[in-house]
Amino acid sequence: MKKFFLLALLVAAFGCKTDKAETAAEPQQMAPPPEISVEDFFKNSEKRTYRMSPDGSHIAYLAPYESRMNIHVQKVGSDEATLVSKVTDREARPNELPRHE
Repeated sequence: MKKFFLLALLVAAFGCKTDKAETAAEPQQMAPPPEISVEDFFKNSEKRTYRMSPDGSHIAYLAPYESRMNIHVQKVGSDEATLVSKVTDREARPNELPRHE
């Protein structure tokens, strides 16, 4: 048992040894990330709160209509969406989206 432990210790010690050529290399500098304005960072997304129909053929989501979030329905694979609600005095809430569990 002592021989096995000693062998494992030696393997671990030599396995952790690094070549000096590897450590002497200069670290590469990464380009800084692009700056994002505060307005863009905190603005609402164009579409949000998606729900899938039970048969998987349509998607309901919230999207803007006259500066308010309203419910839209879109057939999967299509680019055309149908406006379902036309609420202009308040935002449509996510709990107003159809939910099928």
